[in-house]
Amino acid sequence: MKTLQKQYYIYVHCRPDGEPFYVGKSYTTKKYRGHGFRFKKNAYYNNVITKYGKETILIYIYECNSEQQSKDYEIWMIAYGKAQGWKLTNLSNGGEGTFGYKHTKTAKDKIRKAFKGIPNPEQSARLKGKPRLDLVGKKHSIEHNKNISRSLLGHVCSKQTKNKIRLANKGQFFSKKHKTKLSTAKKLYWKLKKQAMLSQAVPI
Repeated sequence: MKTLQKQYYIYVHCRPDGEPFYVGKSYTTKKYRGHGFRFKKNAYYNNVITKYGKETILIYIYECNSEQQSKDYEIWMIAYGKAQGWKLTNLSNGGEGTFGYKHTKTAKDKIRKAFKGIPNPEQSARLKGKPRLDLVGKKHSIEHNKNISRSLLGHVCSKQTKNKIRLANKGQFFSKKHKTKLSTAKKLYWKLKKQAMLSQAVPI
C-alpha cells in the first residue's frame, strides 16, 4: 500500500485590511487548495471571524519540509508578529501539539472527569470579574425594565429548577442586617405594586 506523503505548512489568517490575527500549523496529504475555516476553542479567534465574515479573511501559506520545521516556523512567526504589534488571537507561543493524534473516547472521559468542577484561575480572573465590573453603576432605562417585567410575566419555574434553587440555598443563613434589607425591599415592592394597581383601577 502506497504511503501518502504529508506536506507540512504554517498558515496566517489576516483581517480584510491585511493585519494578521492568527498563526497556525497543519499538513495535507492532497494537493493544497486552501486552508479552510472552522471555529476553534478560542473565543478571540471566533470573534474576529464573526465580526468580518470568513469570506473576507485573507490566508497566507508557508510550506515546510518537516513537522518539526512547521513547529519552529510557527513559534518564530508568532514571536515576530507580537514584536511587530500584530493583534494576534493565539493563546500560546506555538509549537505544541501532535499532528494526527486523536484521544480515544475512554481517554476523553477520563480527562473530562479529572477536570470537572475544577475552576480555571486565569479564566476566572479574566471573565468572572469583567461582567460584574461592566454592570457597576449601570442603570436600565424605564422602558428596558418594563421589557424585562413583561418577559417574566407568567413565567413559572419547573420542578427541577425549584429543586436546584432549594438545594443551592439549603443551609444558608442570613445576617440580621441582610434580613432587614430583604424585608425593606419586599415592603417597597408590594407598596409600589399596590399603587400601580390602584392607578389602573377603573371607577364604577
